[in-house]
Amino acid sequence: MPILIFVRQPSYRAVLPVQRPRPRRAAALNGGFGQTPYDAADITSPHMAAWNPLNWSPDVELNVYRDRIVARIRDLVRNDGWASGAITRVLDNAIGGTFRPITKRDYRSLRVRTGYSFDAMWAEELAREIDAHWRCWAEDEDRFCDAGCRLTFTQMMWVSATQSILIQWGTFSGVTDNGLTNGIYECSAGIGVSWPIAFSTLFIALAGNATDVTGYGQQEQAWIWSSNVSGGKFSVACRTQNATMTGSYIAIGMA
Repeated sequence: MPILIFVRQPSYRAVLPVQRPRPRRAAALNGGFGQTPYDAADITSPHMAAWNPLNWSPDVELNVYRDRIVARIRDLVRNDGWASGAITRVLDNAIGGTFRPITKRDYRSLRVRTGYSFDAMWAEELAREIDAHWRCWAEDEDRFCDAGCRLTFTQMMWVSATQSILIQWGTFSGVTDNGLTNGIYECSAGIGVSWPIAFSTLFIALAGNATDVTGYGQQEQAWIWSSNVSGGKFSVACRTQNATMTGSYIAIGMA
């Protein structure tokens, strides 16, 4: 009896090479997603397309709403520990407990310029004399440095610096899309925030609490990546993937 043997022929199919995704260059190197020289001028990206504020004059922007803004800032400093502590920290670092001039003379330069024999002993004696006169005027008990005789010079500097400090706060939202090894999901792209009013100098920017995510042990977090005078970059994280979370921020600087 004949025996039938079936032999399967191998299938020869062309195998195309795997197309690996090319790494995306930074938007700053290729003109941004909207093909504009600056990302701030982009009108096509999802983050910028609907953002079209009017270019008001400074008087129109501020004068109408100044009283409301000032009242809110003063209320925030009075009743919020973070804001009050940040203001005190800035004033301590910028002015300190005693605001005084630096009276150390460059006696070597004076000696070259004038030809007189100035030395270190002369510079030290002059500095002590100037410091004594300064203390008599700036820290006097009768407050003669103040027109109203109420504040010392250091206290006046504190008041003037406080009037120039700008406090801004707001919220930011993001989606936790990237999983980490410890079971935490974070917003991998970061959340860009532009301050409502640009600072001339930024002292500090902080991230506040994140919104609660349903479920126990979510370990909700919000933090700041970076900041500058025009804005900051924040992120959020929790133990749930694709969760929409909202955080808050406060930024303090000079107007």
